[in-house]
Amino acid sequence: MLWLLACVAPATHPGDAPPADSATTWSDSGQHASDSAESGLPASYPVFTPPSDASDQLGVYHWDPDLGAWPGTPDVLTWGADSAAAMGARTLRLTLSARDDYDGANLGNVALVDIAASENWAPVLANPSFDTVLLTTYTEADIESVWSDGYWADEATAERDAIAALGTWLLTNAPGRTFILLNWEGDNAMASWKGDAVAWQGYRDWVEARVEGVEAARAAVPDSTARLYSGLEFNAVDDLQTGEACGSAPLDCVLSEVAPTARVDVYSYSSWQTAAFDVPDDQLAAHVSDALDRIDAALAASHPDLARQDILIGEYGAGRDIYDECRDATRSAAIGTAALDWGAGLAIHWQLYDNPGVQTVYGFGLMDRDGRRTLSGDWLANWWATGLAVDIPDSCGSINDGGICDGTTWDDQIIPGDAISIFGSGFSTTGNTVHFDADGALSTAGAGTPWWYESEGQINVTLPTSIGPATGLRVWVSSPQGYESNTGRINVLAP
Repeated sequence: MLWLLACVAPATHPGDAPPADSATTWSDSGQHASDSAESGLPASYPVFTPPSDASDQLGVYHWDPDLGAWPGTPDVLTWGADSAAAMGARTLRLTLSARDDYDGANLGNVALVDIAASENWAPVLANPSFDTVLLTTYTEADIESVWSDGYWADEATAERDAIAALGTWLLTNAPGRTFILLNWEGDNAMASWKGDAVAWQGYRDWVEARVEGVEAARAAVPDSTARLYSGLEFNAVDDLQTGEACGSAPLDCVLSEVAPTARVDVYSYSSWQTAAFDVPDDQLAAHVSDALDRIDAALAASHPDLARQDILIGEYGAGRDIYDECRDATRSAAIGTAALDWGAGLAIHWQLYDNPGVQTVYGFGLMDRDGRRTLSGDWLANWWATGLAVDIPDSCGSINDGGICDGTTWDDQIIPGDAISIFGSGFSTTGNTVHFDADGALSTAGAGTPWWYESEGQINVTLPTSIGPATGLRVWVSSPQGYESNTGRINVLAP
């Protein structure tokens, strides 16, 4: 969800003339492994088959966690993988990239195969706790959006070789596992080049090079008990800028511009657009089903053999920051189960641990900043253990929109030491705790502090004097059971 690639202005490739149009790029060179009689590819490869048990078709993404709960050892990658396995997850998504997203777990390696073979990554990738591993995979060049000026033969060769080397290592060293190599949200990746025909053709060619890398790895290790598949991820069924259905205008969406010609094994939809904040809880399942129907229809003509199980939900979730913890769990469960009911092969919950609190939207984790398992975590742990959807508590408080103000003047001019009033609903009548997050610096207040008052619809508390001037200070309430409300934000002025 929060992966960011570099915004690179179109430029000429060193030593080459600039592409006048898409026909001058690598796609016209004929250098496709799939067209070569010498490629060594087997006549067929087992089609992607999702786990047979529905409990394993829901997975979790471990990426760039808030380190508040990290004990300092083992490394952040292994810590997360161990935590997911302990919860019962058998499908895991990770980011294996030259950009180290696990606080040094790459040990300075940048080549994909060297990262995979490193002492931190190798045991995780071969961990028998996980049957299916999805890898968001980026080389150094990929991170710089190398396709943006057209995709050149040397760039395609380098990408194909990097993916082939990684895939060969996986097929050789992780027996019995199923691996899917993915990009990150294609529509976000292409947002800076909307309408740029050269960039769009470059992106198509980049996807093709990755497919050919997967095919080369399969050919290199034909007897492996592991399986390796290529995937294409997108994050729009409607144009992100206009809201029109994808395909309504030229060069608008990955679903309409790249997916129909892509030779990937699976398609991954990062579903945040479908699970938008304004979609009512009771309409989420229908929205998910409708989006998957539209994806299926968009691919039907070009991929007549595509099965529903070949379409995945690569990311889903809700977020305690936006909803209270009960609604976060309710919405997340609705999205995941609706995807499986439709027939999607996998659905991956974003994410294992909360993302760092300095990011704009927070609180997606199955475990929070303190390592507490959230209601979403409880629900998924039970799903992984039993395959059953359990009831989710509805006893979480909710802060009204704009519901935090100075408790004596009733305005939004608040300074440290002021009494503030928090208005909402569903708060416990006793035992609440108010939390403050100033760019990762956490503090709390509760019963016994000055001006304290609590009821089902209002809590009064003193803003700690330790908090300095801040814009968008996060404030939330937790119940005696530890369930969190949604987050309100206030601006704190200097005394």
